[in-house]
Amino acid sequence: MKAKKKVLLKFKGISDVTAAAMLALIPELGYIKNREVSSLVGLAPMDRDSGIFKGKRTISGGRSHARKALYMPAWVAVYRDPDMKSVYERHINNGKKKKVAIVAIMRKLLIRANAALRNHIDTEEKIS
Repeated sequence: MKAKKKVLLKFKGISDVTAAAMLALIPELGYIKNREVSSLVGLAPMDRDSGIFKGKRTISGGRSHARKALYMPAWVAVYRDPDMKSVYERHINNGKKKKVAIVAIMRKLLIRANAALRNHIDTEEKIS
């Protein structure tokens, strides 16, 4: 757990509290695919289409506590990480609302954390 926490702390926006919350609320982190982890937390956009009707995409379901734990770290990542800031600004410039853009950042942060933990677990298994 300490090694996983150390990996998570390398991301701008993720603090000790957030890393502990992520590891406690999403124990599957690092073991499942990116699409699965975003659906698990409830950050994957779900469509409301029927026939020719194209509904709005929304996020729902999943582990709401984990989703709430990622909200403020996403804002910190926007301010501190130039890549996240450019993604956020791109969404805003494309006419998306701020809440939609920050949810995209939350999802991106979660997927990056999942990938980093997956790579860490793979290298750890090779060493053992």
